[in-house]
Amino acid sequence: LTCVMIDPDDFGRTSDELRCELARVGIETRRAWKPMHLQPLYGNHPVRGGRVSSDIFERGLCLPSGSNLTESELERIVVAIQQPARRTTGTAALIG
Repeated sequence: LTCVMIDPDDFGRTSDELRCELARVGIETRRAWKPMHLQPLYGNHPVRGGRVSSDIFERGLCLPSGSNLTESELERIVVAIQQPARRTTGTAALIG
């Protein structure tokens, strides 16, 4: 599993904006897993910690990965990730 943390201030887009942009060009991504304390079933339970998992959920994005991805598919993913950032900020800053 390949995941990145996106800093919207540096990248110029949120992880959700990038996820939607990649979906428009046929690249499937997913948000990082929703923390237990944000699940409706556990909404009334006490939370211990939670800031780190909430931040990962907010900024994390799971990218396509696997041993069957070809070099050209990987390149397509990289170019697609960099494309929206270039239009917005001129850089492609990912933390991950």
